[in-house]
Amino acid sequence: MMGVGVWAMHFIGMEAFQLNCNINYDAEMTALSMIPGVIAAGFALYTLNQKQQSHWRLLYTSLVLAGGVGLMHYTGMAAMQFQGLLRYDLKLFCLSLLSAFILAYTALRIKFYVQKKDILNLPYLQSFMSAVVMGLAISSMHYIAMQAAFFIRAEDLVPNSEVSPSTLAAIVGFIVMVLLILGFIFMFFSSRFASVKQRIDVILAN
Repeated sequence: MMGVGVWAMHFIGMEAFQLNCNINYDAEMTALSMIPGVIAAGFALYTLNQKQQSHWRLLYTSLVLAGGVGLMHYTGMAAMQFQGLLRYDLKLFCLSLLSAFILAYTALRIKFYVQKKDILNLPYLQSFMSAVVMGLAISSMHYIAMQAAFFIRAEDLVPNSEVSPSTLAAIVGFIVMVLLILGFIFMFFSSRFASVKQRIDVILAN
């Protein structure tokens, strides 16, 4: 869900972007751009579920996560088809990856700090606060990277019309809604299962 959320944020953000020409997207490249975010998110969550955590593990996990988000973004940008060429400013390119890394590390540190200190004794507080910072990490990386991009008109280039922006928006919206529904269903049955398991354990212990 987190990896596809990164992918969805990118292409919803691209719907807010306008060029003075028609923009379409390569279908295969658009689908493949989902993979880096999913793998990076899966690795990060798997690593963070380990019992022993360290400063270096958080740094490494943040680096992988930022790299996955960055790779997803620039792969998604490569899926753009328009009558021109796409180039990047090197300094802003590096800054986009650095911002993703710093904010991702901050989000992970917040989660463990709040969880360890048990602030306000509110369940899911650390996840909510981390999610806010992680959302800022993903979106800041995206918009700094868009600031790094510049577009050169090339009259002789004729883009292949594969997926229009309106079609892509509908596909992304549908996938996000399905993921949210499945996520809430999983959370509901997971909590019910945990409650039943706890009651059975108490009965067996007695």
